Amino acid sequence: MALYELGFDELPAKYLISLSKKKGKIQRKLFGYNSQVFLTPRRIIIKTPEKIEKEKIIEFLKENYSTMRWIENSKTEFVRPLRWILAIEKDKKIDIEIFGVPSSNFTFSHRALGNKKIEIQSEDEFFLKLKEEGKVFISDNERREKIKKILQENGIDIKKQEELIEIATFSTEHPYPIVGKINSERIPYKIAYDILTKTLFVFPISKDEKVIEGFLAIADNPHPDEQKVKEGYEFVIRSRFEDAEFYINEDRKMRLSERIHLLEKIVFNERFGSFYDREVFVAKAADFIYAKTGIGSRDKIKRAVMLSKADITTGLFREFPEHQGYIGMFYAIQDGEDEEIAKAIFEHTLPEKPNDPLPESELGTIISIADKLIHIFSAFLSSLHITGEEDPFGLRRAARAVIRTLIEKKLDIDIAELSEFLEPFFIEHMTSKSMSEDETKEKISHAITFIKERIENYLSQDIGLKKDIVKGVVERTLSPSDAFARAKALSETDFSSLFYVARRVRNIIEQAQKKGLFNVREIDKVSPRTEAEAKLLQSVLSLYEKSYDIIKQKNYKEFISLFDELREPVDNFFNSVMVLSENEEEREIRLSIIFPIFQITDFFADFTKIEKR
Repeated sequence: MALYELGFDELPAKYLISLSKKKGKIQRKLFGYNSQVFLTPRRIIIKTPEKIEKEKIIEFLKENYSTMRWIENSKTEFVRPLRWILAIEKDKKIDIEIFGVPSSNFTFSHRALGNKKIEIQSEDEFFLKLKEEGKVFISDNERREKIKKILQENGIDIKKQEELIEIATFSTEHPYPIVGKINSERIPYKIAYDILTKTLFVFPISKDEKVIEGFLAIADNPHPDEQKVKEGYEFVIRSRFEDAEFYINEDRKMRLSERIHLLEKIVFNERFGSFYDREVFVAKAADFIYAKTGIGSRDKIKRAVMLSKADITTGLFREFPEHQGYIGMFYAIQDGEDEEIAKAIFEHTLPEKPNDPLPESELGTIISIADKLIHIFSAFLSSLHITGEEDPFGLRRAARAVIRTLIEKKLDIDIAELSEFLEPFFIEHMTSKSMSEDETKEKISHAITFIKERIENYLSQDIGLKKDIVKGVVERTLSPSDAFARAKALSETDFSSLFYVARRVRNIIEQAQKKGLFNVREIDKVSPRTEAEAKLLQSVLSLYEKSYDIIKQKNYKEFISLFDELREPVDNFFNSVMVLSENEEEREIRLSIIFPIFQITDFFADFTKIEKR
């Protein structure tokens, strides 16, 4: 067996976390199936069945690294300078040189013990001495479990802290808990939480997620001066909390509502205009959704929309931009705004990530949908298109959030109808920005195409419905919830009769149109001449009457079942008469009888997109 230890001052935790996720596959490829790799902030240890070439070690090290040249006049680049190499096979030193550093049979203790030099005679001795004399836990699994146990003993939910646990695991060689007291009651909870977890990388201790009463830091030290280290953490945390409190006091000199006009001076993007311009359109879109759904309060919706971005003018936002909306809610509550409006200011940002919770309130739901749709339309109007797999403007994320919200909240909003409502306002606005009406319409059309593709993607990939069915229904409705209901009904029901009737009738209608023979009259003005015509007419009138209410109620499974009864009279009709008769009167009667079937089935789905059932 051969052992290689590469020592550093300190490797970045992010580099080690990334490397740890893929090390298994890489080490098997480079070092063999029986190899092992251990990662700590100061050392990378590679254990292999036999000696390996140094090029393989370098290739492993450079996986996911950021280059930096540490040796003058050298072509060698790595994330951090290499300080020492230990290389032994059984009880013999291996001569190897990497990045200009020669190998030896010495390792070093934990730096808290003064980087004590430790001589190693064999592989077994290495692991024993490094742990007992060096006070180093080389296994990241061992460090991780030790940290989890510490957190659980202090009442911290480890499931909510997985990311921070990984950072602590790869930032320490000897994890040691430091517990201190703080009080965050004078600043918003999430701001305090982020100061601790994202700036200082310590674990908050809180009973109710309203006020943080303490913290737990994972020190990298076998024998720390606990009191001194704790006081150091407490001093830094208090300082950061005081900074946040300073911004709050400065921001509170102006009410949130007084900041709305400041949005006129902040550019959303140069082509579309200011954030104030943007919010005017969000208000129009939200009003459309209100009119369609009847949920919420029109006055509250308008005020919440105009307040929803006012917090971007604050100092607290400049320090913590990821909490836009939450900061607005905090200031709205301080200003005595209506509680529902304040909550909607925060909720309009939800959901940001795929598994984030949806807005709870009706007001927040409406504004969230409107805000994200205007984000998409304004981006296309500004030529901020998506290219390839990248999504720099968050358009895919915004579209997915809208689609998910509409489906899970069961809100029937056709985005094409919303687009038609907004189009004249967009034309007027973009004309003032020197964009022609035709170009504006073209860009809106591109946005609709993008949203349509996102609906198809969500229904087929996220929900798992069949692609052909999804395409068929999305061709007929851009209401995500309605498209989902139609596709779900088709997926869960035997719709072979519907498919058969729809395709057979459509074929005849299209033939008539291509030959210039298509001419129909109102169904109530049709006088059948044959028994087959009379029976089908009776069935069509019944279908017409039943389907209207069924479709209105979105009872699509019942709608599909109607065609089980219609299939026989349709077959009898086509077997008994020549629809495209040379006699114009006969042809018109027969086309008039089947045309309502075409209208109803084509309204439901485009069956040319759906595979035969």
